[in-house]
Amino acid sequence: MNEALTESIDRFEYEYGIMKKVEDWRAGRLETVTLDELEESLVLED
Repeated sequence: MNEALTESIDRFEYEYGIMKKVEDWRAGRLETVTLDELEESLVLED
């Protein structure tokens, strides 16, 4: 029972974290980069 409860709490915390990130993204509170900027930072450009 304790193990199931622990797993449920862990899953809830994980899902809450994802929802918080989505909320922050929608509100414009997250820093974003363009695909070109990402490729450049990872040295993926040809």
